[in-house]
Amino acid sequence: MENYDIVVIGGGPAGVACAISAHNTYPAKKIAVIRKDQIALIPCGIPYSLTSLSGVDDDILPDPLVQSNGGDLIIDEVLKKADKILELKSGRKIAYDKLVLAVGSTPVVPPITGTNKEGKNN
Repeated sequence: MENYDIVVIGGGPAGVACAISAHNTYPAKKIAVIRKDQIALIPCGIPYSLTSLSGVDDDILPDPLVQSNGGDLIIDEVLKKADKILELKSGRKIAYDKLVLAVGSTPVVPPITGTNKEGKNN
């Protein structure tokens, strides 16, 4: 079993910023960021990839941001959490002291007539 002082679930901008901040504040702590996607897009940058960026590849969150700031990047999916142990889809088990959830959000759809019609964007 692998042991970490701080584990961040979610490798998007919030998760990476959290891991970097944790490393800057506590440089001796062992930190891991777990994300399930091989490539992490920067969600707020998607409109720019359609206009001012040369392509979607310019909107990818670089993995070295985590690694060069003292963290381990784990590409896997968390299936279970119990007693400060995470069980991953690959079968790995990760023990932690502190856990941060930075898994994104689901937007609230206001009660506007027609939002439930077929063909709406999800």
